[in-house]
Amino acid sequence: MHVLELQDRLTLTADQEAKARALMHAMFSESKPKSARLLEAEAKLRRLFADRAADDAAVRAAVAEVERARAEVRLVHLLTHLKTRDLLTEDQRRLYHEARWSGR
Repeated sequence: MHVLELQDRLTLTADQEAKARALMHAMFSESKPKSARLLEAEAKLRRLFADRAADDAAVRAAVAEVERARAEVRLVHLLTHLKTRDLLTEDQRRLYHEARWSGR
């Protein structure tokens, strides 16, 4: 998690670090089954072509399922960023933003 990578620069307190680690572990736990569903959906899409069963409707449905699964994984990650941001002081948020986003 980015905040933990920047913990020295942000001068996280022990409490902030512990809470950030807890959020990271919760994110991994929540995202693991969602990531498995994404991999299954991707495999199903590949099988359509490998089995020569791909047609317009099947491909559209399979791609939609892949993207739904991808969105679920991404949401877990991004919502964890929001929760982590709430652990930081305003100064830490500013430093984090500068470290992560300046020059991009």
